[in-house]
Amino acid sequence: MKYTNVKTPKWADFEQTIINCEVDFDDLVEEFAPFAAVASGDYPHTHEIFVRCVAGEFGEVAAYTPPADITGLDALLGVRGRRESILTTEVDPIVTNSLRWSEMSTAEQEAWTTYRRALLDITDTYPNPSYVWNESEKRHVLTDCTFPIKP
Repeated sequence: MKYTNVKTPKWADFEQTIINCEVDFDDLVEEFAPFAAVASGDYPHTHEIFVRCVAGEFGEVAAYTPPADITGLDALLGVRGRRESILTTEVDPIVTNSLRWSEMSTAEQEAWTTYRRALLDITDTYPNPSYVWNESEKRHVLTDCTFPIKP
């Protein structure tokens, strides 16, 4: 694919294997389109743009910046989503199955009831969770919130 110009190159990852940039492709209507250039790709222009960016032909490649931490309502929504998944896939199939439930001892039933209640109350117990970017794990890690341990 032919292109005329490239602008705003920036490293997309800590390992410096991807460069996000904007490319003016000749065949596209829009003047500049978002593009991710990599050292080896399926198309020759992908590799060429990467090499030219690294060489500084389109300006210095801006440093990688990790994603912002997730806080507030977005973090609460993440916790709620995880909670709903646990309830749906792990807890409710046990506590709503009368055969499984009746085979449990009273202590086991109480443990599952306590676990389920703790899950339902998690956003009240931990009203200010956050997901902090962990560079070594390359993912957001939940902080200020601890999920209960399954019985």
